[in-house]
Amino acid sequence: SVADLAELVTQHRDVQPPLKLTLLLAGTRLRYRRFLYNYQLKAGASVVVQAVIDNPRSMSVVVSYAPAPAPDDDDDDDGNNEEYDWSGPRIAALMARSAAVFSAKLRVGQLQKRLDQLQDENKQLKLANPNAVLGEEEEQEAAKIFLANLSEMLALRAKGSFDQETSDKLYLSLVQLSEARFLEVYQAFIAIYTEGASDETLESLGITEVIPATVGLAESMCNRMGELLEMGRSARIQTLQREIQKRKENQAELQAKQEKLKQAVEQAAELKAARLQIFNAWLPVWKALSVGDGDATEARRFGRREELKVLVSSNSELKLLSAYQWQNMAASGLRDPELLALQHVLTLPNTPKQAQAFLDVLMQKTGVQPPDAQKMQALCVLPPWAADIVPNLPPSAFAAATPTPPPPPAASS
Repeated sequence: SVADLAELVTQHRDVQPPLKLTLLLAGTRLRYRRFLYNYQLKAGASVVVQAVIDNPRSMSVVVSYAPAPAPDDDDDDDGNNEEYDWSGPRIAALMARSAAVFSAKLRVGQLQKRLDQLQDENKQLKLANPNAVLGEEEEQEAAKIFLANLSEMLALRAKGSFDQETSDKLYLSLVQLSEARFLEVYQAFIAIYTEGASDETLESLGITEVIPATVGLAESMCNRMGELLEMGRSARIQTLQREIQKRKENQAELQAKQEKLKQAVEQAAELKAARLQIFNAWLPVWKALSVGDGDATEARRFGRREELKVLVSSNSELKLLSAYQWQNMAASGLRDPELLALQHVLTLPNTPKQAQAFLDVLMQKTGVQPPDAQKMQALCVLPPWAADIVPNLPPSAFAAATPTPPPPPAASS
């Protein structure tokens, strides 16, 4: 701002002209911009402050003194070219005053811009109001907006493109036209579609050349306007507003469904990977238990549970199980790693259909939410006695052994 430049100059007013500064910027979107301020002094002399942003990271500032021109080149110097003490208090006061004036003008400009914006918003609200009575000025504004939107849509059609928001703007501005203007536009599009449009008709729509894209749009407009022709302006606006609102609601609903489906697919993939990781971590242990190795208590438990035998069975062995055997399988008493690993086995290709009921029970037990990282780590930790079965794993893969409690002290006699 001018105030910033004035402060810079006054801070360096002990430097003889020209004063050159380089400012480091935090970053700006401006590729190049030049500011020039000329402060008039006595007898036509002036101080020139020039600031140039030549890249997003720096700005150069040059302050120079311009002496008053001599009245005649042939005359000797009469003192008018005597250098002015631009570094004095007068220059600082001059620049500060200029900064204040500039700031005031800027503020007025901002207020005027906001006022214009509010007036435009009021016009738009009135045009969109089905019950509003348009005056001559509002009718002209509605026609102007329609022609601008029509031009935008024609440009898109010429490129072979389509944009729903642009189309909605066009039709909204169309139904906001007065009754007379709506009928004129309808007749103009009919003339274009039937290749009978005169130069005057094309000019009324701001069309300079009729190309296939123009005829195609005219056909669409004729069809849509034909549906709205019997309605009054109020009904047309309300009908189109409802259509656009309904389309937006349907689109939002569709996007929500797609997002939900995407999350479900990602969740299913994550759960599938977690099941496989748990299955691979525990498979050596379950194979050992199935042949009686490892912890004796765990081996007996494994041998009694038909559900656990599924973990080490091949697909052909699973197909030999009867529907009655599948029906008798239950999830009660199974641990979390076993529940998730069974889901992995029963979701592999070519799994018998009779297993679906048991799989549903397992899914109800664990839910569809994949375990987080901390829980996954706990699910893959093997019991301490499994260290002899899987010797190549690091100690962190096994749970710490529970210390044996000391025997109770002997009773004193």
